[in-house]
Amino acid sequence: PSIPSPMFMARVDCSGCHYEKETGGRSAEGVPGVTFRASQEACVKCHGPRYKGMWESIHQEVAKTVAALSGNVEAAAKALADAPKEKRAKADAAVAKARRLVDFVRDSRGEHNVYLASVALRRADEQLSVSADATGAKLADLSEQPLLSGSYCAVLCHEKAGVKVPRETVRHNGKTMPHAMHAGLMGCAKCHELGAHRRAPLRKDVEQVCVACHAK
Repeated sequence: PSIPSPMFMARVDCSGCHYEKETGGRSAEGVPGVTFRASQEACVKCHGPRYKGMWESIHQEVAKTVAALSGNVEAAAKALADAPKEKRAKADAAVAKARRLVDFVRDSRGEHNVYLASVALRRADEQLSVSADATGAKLADLSEQPLLSGSYCAVLCHEKAGVKVPRETVRHNGKTMPHAMHAGLMGCAKCHELGAHRRAPLRKDVEQVCVACHAK
């Protein structure tokens, strides 16, 4: 889906973060060049000292999740040879889609848009589950990874910025629900659509999520 980053929506261009000069390089034509690297100080310059180190933590988390999913992609690909013939095509297509999504996040530097990166990586993980169901491949359980569980907003940004999340309780359908407990058990993406800053609407199928554990 179309998920523009908050920086793009705020009309912050590349030079808003990439302003630290790195000189000494040369282009293919031999002309001296300058690279403008992203600086940690860009976060502090606009948002204050509480945001120091936030970009680096996002960068590291994206890299860690991409590496973990890449391992599962390779494990799923190896299992294709032993898959039943009638299931192989579906499993192969699922692995190919997962690989494309993981490569997309890696090559586009997912930290540029953590919301889009999280959605893409969650979809890659879902495709790997489809393949594993067909082939019986044993994949590492990555459900605790913040970018896959949906808890990345709280872990990577809110805690550092001093924002208390998640709320202990919420009202839903006239009942008080232990919200923080559920978030800890299953992650945010199980019930919420995540893809934009300060917006986390309930999924349209959230009632089905509830009845999976609770009687109607």
